[in-house]
Order: sequence, then structure tokens, then C-alpha cells
Amino acid sequence: KWEGVNTLHFKVSLKNVSDTPQRYRVNIFLDNGKAVGGLLPRKTKKGLVKPGQTVSFVYPVKNMTGKPGSIDIRITTMGK
Repeated sequence: KWEGVNTLHFKVSLKNVSDTPQRYRVNIFLDNGKAVGGLLPRKTKKGLVKPGQTVSFVYPVKNMTGKPGSIDIRITTMGK
């Protein structure tokens, strides 16, 4: 449950394989039209994802308890 509602959660982990610190935009699209996403790291106060470092975040999808038929995930790096 998330905010009192049955919710499906997606845990996304990313490893920075580049040689420079990065920030990533994650978009998850489901076959029923729902979409979730955000930035990793969410805030840059502690810095970006360093080379070789792995970060994780859990994205909740409200009012969805079962598995979707299909999932499309798009991950892009943010411009500097």
C-alpha cells in the first residue's frame, strides 16, 4: 500500500558505466496508459551518480495491484 491505496511498485536500479558523473531520467509506461517516472538521483544536493556507482528508487503506480501486460522503460541521461 502507498498512501492508503493498493499499489504496484517498480524498483529500478541503475549503474553508471560512464566515466563521468550522471543524472538519469526514468520513464515507465504501462499498456493500460499509466506512466510513472522521475529523476535519479532525485535531488543533486549530494551530487550526481558517480562512475561505477549504483542507485535505486521505487516508483509506485496507484490503483494498480496486478502485473501489466507490457512495460516500456526509457532511461536517458540529463544534459549537463
